[in-house]
Amino acid sequence: MLTCKEASRLASESLDRKLTWRQRINLWVHLAMCRLCYGFAKDIKQLHEAARLHADDAEKDAAPADVALSAEARARMKRALLNRKSE
Repeated sequence: MLTCKEASRLASESLDRKLTWRQRINLWVHLAMCRLCYGFAKDIKQLHEAARLHADDAEKDAAPADVALSAEARARMKRALLNRKSE
């Protein structure tokens, strides 16, 4: 039987890779019995999907490769970052 910590790790890993059949069964059994882990698995799946959709939208809205900041704009950003770092 999986612990909640192991189940949450497997639920997270299942979003990035295919689990072995044993891991899938163990996770399924745990999620069937543990309401909190079931909710966690559901929530991270929704977050993963939302992040993927947002990334797809961001790629569509990205500026063309030939667009560049002026030297003055780059210098302003660099100064702002250095000032923020020193605070």
